[in-house]
Amino acid sequence: MPLLLRISLIIRGCGHVFVVPRSTTSRHRDPPPDQTQPRRATVHFETLKAKIHRATVTQSRLNYVGSITIDLDLTEAAGIRRHEKVDLVNVTNGARLSTYVIEGPGGSGVIGVNGPSARQAQVGDLVLIVSYASVTPQEADEFEPKVVFVDGKNKITGFGGDAAEVPPGSGLIRGDQVAGA
Repeated sequence: MPLLLRISLIIRGCGHVFVVPRSTTSRHRDPPPDQTQPRRATVHFETLKAKIHRATVTQSRLNYVGSITIDLDLTEAAGIRRHEKVDLVNVTNGARLSTYVIEGPGGSGVIGVNGPSARQAQVGDLVLIVSYASVTPQEADEFEPKVVFVDGKNKITGFGGDAAEVPPGSGLIRGDQVAGA
């Protein structure tokens, strides 16, 4: 019977990623090496990797190649890579969308929403730019996201490692604070 490359089945759902090993033979699944212990899927969680907090949209261009253009200083500070998938959460209007990153000139302060996504964000809107990492439960226990705080011109004002943290003096309420408490 010919051997095939080892292929994994990836199942995504509810914020979790399950990687299920497949057999190395073409049609029949090999029995687990230890008959008393069945094979178990490796569970991965999608967790916050980085967040650029309350950036201001500086350009919104519908007739442009789709994506989001982000000042290189901000992507480097947050550890967000060129072409990486990110979520754009519009604080101003509540819209949420996924797109990919194009790096803009460092020091420019550019946050440009391009292509069809431009219908979801206008110049002056406040947005969160969020990226995620797939980690095991063990990695998740020690993983710390990078949070980058910016001013109204998208210049870096501070850093954090707590997703619920707010910039000092912002008047915002921590995300983990219970209302009325």
